[in-house]
Amino acid sequence: MQLLCFAHRGECLAWLRQLHLHPLPLSFTTAWQGEGVYVLLTGEGIEQASRTLAAFCGRYAEKISSIINLGLAGGLATHLTRGEVYRVRTIYAAKYAHQVEYQSYSSSEVNALHDCISARVRVLDTPASTSLANFAALVDRELWGLAAVAAQFKLPLRAAKLVSEIVFNTEICQRARAAREQHSAALFAFWQKNLSTVPPPPRAPTADCLTALRQRGFYFTQVLQDKVVALLNSLALQRGWQADEMLANLAEQIALEKILKNSPHPKQRTKLLLQHLQALHDPFRVQFNQRLATITAPLRQVAKVSHHEDFANDDLTISSTIKNAGDLIALQRALADFDYQRYRNLLNGTGAEG
Repeated sequence: MQLLCFAHRGECLAWLRQLHLHPLPLSFTTAWQGEGVYVLLTGEGIEQASRTLAAFCGRYAEKISSIINLGLAGGLATHLTRGEVYRVRTIYAAKYAHQVEYQSYSSSEVNALHDCISARVRVLDTPASTSLANFAALVDRELWGLAAVAAQFKLPLRAAKLVSEIVFNTEICQRARAAREQHSAALFAFWQKNLSTVPPPPRAPTADCLTALRQRGFYFTQVLQDKVVALLNSLALQRGWQADEMLANLAEQIALEKILKNSPHPKQRTKLLLQHLQALHDPFRVQFNQRLATITAPLRQVAKVSHHEDFANDDLTISSTIKNAGDLIALQRALADFDYQRYRNLLNGTGAEG
């Protein structure tokens, strides 16, 4: 099992979203396990990171094949590029008062070209970064502590750092927080291409269809995307749609061009698309909702109407605010016009409801 170590949760966001991970029951930190991989939050700083990793290795060392540290670092050399990921070769640690720890560690990464020094405190100014630049091109806050523990447990260690700042004069994490999702995605892509022994997750059958819909002018929030994906997956199973046929089947079953022409707002287009998908998936439920809206229309004009979840019973909740006598009269008329038996027949599937 690869053990992936991150100082902060933001750095491993892409792993939490891309891999099927489940949390481990640990009292001293947060960690997850997936197919062939552990993901561990070590915390920031040499001491904190080393304590966390030592405790984890003490429990899982026999299952760990290697340790990989992925995260952000500051660039201490002008030839480095902000946003690029660099493999770490040799690992140093700074003491206080501009001194360096005698012990250094080498990573097992044969292609690494850049050294990293772990700072005891956050690097906040140019003089501090200039001093550290005498020893390494990269600076972080925890790698030396992780390397010390890896050496103690005789586990190979590799590290890759994304440079968030170059010879900075601001706090190392200050601007990085705003771009944490992009940074995490870049680190994930680098790990998957260069360091991973985990098979890549299978491509979702809806991926190409969603991409094509976006290109045509539909907009997906995460909530809308989840609903659309669930319906597309269900329709694919229900109707035997193949991934490469999904868009063509949608165009045949749903008037996509009409939606695009009549709805100028991308988000509204997607809501209409969702309605059409629901009608395709469960036409009976759509007809049911239409009949229900017709039957309860008198009430909905003057009150809020709600039903039991999934219509498990015939209960009907009517909520109305009475501000004057006219409101009361309107509610009384709506109640008089409401055919409760017709409503019950619809819910129970008995008799004529319309």
